[in-house]
Formats: sequence, structure tokens, C-alpha cells
Amino acid sequence: MSIQETPAEQAIRAKLEATQHEIDRYDDLVSAVAKGRLRDEHGLPDDHLGANRNLGDVAQIMRDGFKPAPMLLEGWLAAGELHWLSAEPEKGKTWLALWWAIQVINAGDIVIWCDEETGPDVTAQRLTMLGANPDAVEQRFAYLPYPSWFSEAGEGDADIWPKFLAKTQPGLVVMDTATDALAEAGLNENDGREVTLWVKAFCEPARRVGAAVVVLDHVVKSGVTRGYAVGSRAKKAKAKVMFELKVKKDFGPNEVGVVSVTRTKNGVGAPIQKRQSLRFGGELDEEDNETFIIEPASEIMVAAAEGSESAKVLELKTKMAAKINEHGVGGIWLTKSQVKEYSGGNATLQVKALQGLIEDPELYGIKVQPKGQSFMFASGKE
Repeated sequence: MSIQETPAEQAIRAKLEATQHEIDRYDDLVSAVAKGRLRDEHGLPDDHLGANRNLGDVAQIMRDGFKPAPMLLEGWLAAGELHWLSAEPEKGKTWLALWWAIQVINAGDIVIWCDEETGPDVTAQRLTMLGANPDAVEQRFAYLPYPSWFSEAGEGDADIWPKFLAKTQPGLVVMDTATDALAEAGLNENDGREVTLWVKAFCEPARRVGAAVVVLDHVVKSGVTRGYAVGSRAKKAKAKVMFELKVKKDFGPNEVGVVSVTRTKNGVGAPIQKRQSLRFGGELDEEDNETFIIEPASEIMVAAAEGSESAKVLELKTKMAAKINEHGVGGIWLTKSQVKEYSGGNATLQVKALQGLIEDPELYGIKVQPKGQSFMFASGKE
């Protein structure tokens, strides 16, 4: 009976297979040199690279086509890569990262959460509000609280860290936040060399065991660099995937708002959308328990949060589709005039809304059929 692999295990296996291909390719090239089949100008004598060196087969990639990075969390996190998530303080980045973490532990993989900011009590409260199972958290959520996991003074954390990673084999490692972690390590986030040293000491070892690494950080509040993490440009250089989180409609413990997450860098070609909008915030469940909701936001919510006229058009399209499904049941086709009559609304908005229904009827659960120069509408319900 086969054992189902977790997302992290699948991604790690894919990377190992690619590495083995590189090793085989190197052996083949060395053998070719020894037999005189490879031209000298390629510069590959049999001892050229030395031990523990591999050659990437660029030609084979060209033949096979580029393959996107293996994903730990579909649509969000690439396995074995460094991600940087930036936002202004108290704007939701820790909530979002915890939401990612819960999905990873629910899939059966280990999460290491390095906390220099929030604290264990608040972390436990947020995990509860997000619906995490305490048993799953106990088994697969390794929480490292402040004052510091990263300080090198007397603790030797830079040496301990790779051993801990080798033992736990995490699928996801989260650093909350970069500013605090660098400060605890006695490093300057405005110094490119020191930022690089920290990344090499703590982020790279996690990547090498196959983990997706997420570093939480703050954004520059103004100027031409708005949207990028504060401090040294080395952060942007070292990260393969970068996100910026912005609040479109305020959220809170008892208020659901809208946030947008924009992918500002994708150096590995991972299948991650440029922008994703989320319904985001606290509300009471049916038993009056405090919960925190994070889920894809509807077009109407996003448009309303942005305050554009499109919000009214989207609202009217939804209303029109509901009326079509109400009146056009059993294969009965309605004219444009009938749809307008049933739904009401501003005449200009009606034209825009009807055009939207014509362009994408399946999205609204209806059917559209041309009739002469016009169109007919019917319910999409069978």
C-alpha cells in the first residue's frame, strides 16, 4: 500500500530528481572529456569542478521547456525558495502567514515559526481564531519564541540551526520579523553585507532542506521605493518571491475588510497570481465564538472597497443574474427589456451590467443566446 506524499515531500522529491540529473550529466561530461569526445575549448578536464560539484544541463531544459518551481502551497509558496512578505505595521502580514502555516500543517508538513515580535499567547489566540486544530499544532508547528533564536552571542545559534532543520525537516519556515531578527543578531538591516550574512546563516539552510522560507517585513512608507521592504536592497536581491500586502477596506477583531496581496517579484517562475484579494477580518460564528476569516474576496467586495463605479455595475450584474434565474426558469428566454424591467436600476449601469453578463454568462450562472442584433437570457439551472 503506497503512502501519500505531503506537498513538501513531493516538492523535495522533484528537486532531488533534478539534482541527480545534474550529477549524471557531470559524470557523462567527464567521461566524454576522458575519451576525447568533448572539445577542449569547453574547458572541462576531468578534475575541473572537483568533488561535490554538479553541472546544470541548460540544453536539456531548453529541449524540455522551462518547468515552474514545485509548490508547497498552491498559488502562494514555492518549495525551497525564499519569500519576502512586506506590509505596514499591524496591517495583516502575520495573520496571512499564520493562515498559510495552518494549510501547511493540515497537509501533513512541519512548520517552524520563528517569532521575534508577536509572542506565544497572541500566536495561540490567532491560531485558534483561524480554526487551527491544537493537536495538529502540537505535532507539526514548532514555535520558537523571543527573546531570540538568532543571537550569535554565546549561543551558537548559527551552528545549532542547521542541525534543528535536519531533525525537523520542515515544509515551511517563517521569520517574524526581519527587522527584529536582524537586530537581535546584532546586524544592521541597512547594510547589504550584514543582511546577506543573516540570509546565508538562517534562510539558506532552511531552503537547502526543501523548506519554503517566508520572511515578514515592513515596507517603505513613501518615496520611489514604496512597496519594497525597508532597509538594504539585499533583501530584494536575495528573495526569489516578494509580496506586498495592502489594506483596501479596514479590518479588525470584529470587522471583516478586504486586503490585496501583490506579487512584486517572481524570480523562479512560480505559478502565483500577480494580485490576489482576500476577505479578511474577525467575525462571530454561529456559536458566538470569535473567528478570523481569510478567504478569496468577491469581485463586488473588491470593487466596493476600492470605491469605484464598477462596484455598482457588479452589484447590478449579480442582481440581474438572480432575476434571470428567478424568471427565466425551465428554458424560458428573457429579452434585454425584460431583464431591465425585473432588475431596475440606473439605465447607464444597466447597459454596462448586461454587457458584462453577455461576455461571461457562466460566471453568473446564466445562459445567453444571440437573437438578431440583440441577446436573450435564461436560467443556467438545469
